[in-house]
Amino acid sequence: CVRFGNVVASRGSVIPLFTEQIRMGGPVTVTDPEMTRFIMDIPRATELILKAGVMARYGEIFILKMPVIRIGDLAETMISFCAQNSGQDAGDIAIEIIGNRPGEKRYEELMTESEAEYAYENESMFIVLQPHTLDKMQSVVLPEGFQRSLKNRYSSADEVILTNEEIFALLSQLYPFP
Repeated sequence: CVRFGNVVASRGSVIPLFTEQIRMGGPVTVTDPEMTRFIMDIPRATELILKAGVMARYGEIFILKMPVIRIGDLAETMISFCAQNSGQDAGDIAIEIIGNRPGEKRYEELMTESEAEYAYENESMFIVLQPHTLDKMQSVVLPEGFQRSLKNRYSSADEVILTNEEIFALLSQLYPFP
């Protein structure tokens, strides 16, 4: 089992929507500019799936450590980025706040407090063991390099948020704007 953040250029990503709105001259519609989300690219999502397939033994959950963006910052940065690459004037493209959709949270939580009790991590990911599995095992053999996690949850509300400059650099690497 794997848990993803928002995969850039995937069907569920807001980036293609923002790109199209910018191409049309705006406005760029943002639900809540303070909303935070984890973000990853397709190669990292694929890599997580493959690693999880190799390492899975006990029904673990594999969670990639990802950068966090604020949706308002993403919209602002995309306007600048797209305008620079298309010859548009960024000042002509407005951002319209449309409000949250029913049930939508201001942050993403990929590992809850109760799951964090059974979490291990290395530099790039978390492994969350299943409590019901632990009860049946004499010992757990984790892949090399994993240690007990000190996090009490993994939430976009608690992580360092990328700056606009970092988002711009990320977009330059990840997303092929025409």
